[in-house]
Amino acid sequence: FAQSSSADAADTTSNNSPADSDPTAETQTADPVAATDNAADNADISSNDQEPRKLTDQEILDALDYEPDLEEHLEDEIINDAGRIAILEDQLARSQAEFINFRNRNKRETQELGDVITASLVEKLLPVLDDLDRMQEAGDTVPPTLTKFREILESWGVQSFGDVGEPFDPAVHEAVLSNPKADLQVDTVSAIAAKGYKLRDRVIRPAKVVVDKAEV
Repeated sequence: FAQSSSADAADTTSNNSPADSDPTAETQTADPVAATDNAADNADISSNDQEPRKLTDQEILDALDYEPDLEEHLEDEIINDAGRIAILEDQLARSQAEFINFRNRNKRETQELGDVITASLVEKLLPVLDDLDRMQEAGDTVPPTLTKFREILESWGVQSFGDVGEPFDPAVHEAVLSNPKADLQVDTVSAIAAKGYKLRDRVIRPAKVVVDKAEV
């Protein structure tokens, strides 16, 4: 009987081991890999719960205080601005054309005034030019001063005209003598009494000529 009681006591001691008395012991001795997987799953669930939600188009428009007629209003403004730009461009083109016309007119008037002044001066110097022409025709030595004087007038645009054999033109010729000629078809300059001079297209003095007149 004593031996049986000792055996029962041993069994009781074995059954009351720390593992049986601590309810968390089984959990603490569980598979560590499974515990890691469970932690990862919990982390994913927490991460998914924190992901921001994508806003809808309407929510975005509401946040921007979108007005349905704003686009149409902007299109009207663009059209109006385009019209105003076209008007301004037209006004600019007109202003530029007016300025160009004014500049050209002013340049032309200034040149005409200068030509009038130069022509008046040259007209007073014509006797000197006539003497220079006679000296050259006679073969006399022309002083360098007179030659330089003619070069200066030519640089101003002054040109002499009137040659023997050219048709008589009352716009640029002044007949000082005429001789009838039966074999001529048109009146022709036969001699030069004094050369004519002009400043560009302005006749300062017509050429004084002898004319062979054609008989009709």
